[in-house]
Amino acid sequence: MPDNSYIGKRVEPATLVLLSIVTCGIYGAYWLYLVGQDVNRMLGREAISPVIAIIGIFCSPVLLVYLYMLDRELEQVGKQREVPYAPNFVMWLVLALVCYIGPFVAIFQISSFLNAVWDKGAASGSAPLQ
Repeated sequence: MPDNSYIGKRVEPATLVLLSIVTCGIYGAYWLYLVGQDVNRMLGREAISPVIAIIGIFCSPVLLVYLYMLDRELEQVGKQREVPYAPNFVMWLVLALVCYIGPFVAIFQISSFLNAVWDKGAASGSAPLQ
């Protein structure tokens, strides 16, 4: 059953990107793992396996598969929470293949979207998760 009252922890997108760059992507993959757990909780089902994000640390193509799955499920979260979300995977893929910044752009956009979801939930009176 979807958890419409769930509010995750707000994170600054620029900080996430910076930490991901400094740690050579390891922090970004860990954060994406946490996002997978958040998305599954909001949708009320295991829509994506967060473990794939951890495998993505060692294998970039696996991380791209995870981003594809996450992009699809974030669209569902957007509909459920009434926060607009446009799929971005094609752009992330092109940026990953052309100039290697696709995952960093993905992290920035995903965190911005989730912050909007958390802000809307907080405005509606739900208590944030501690």
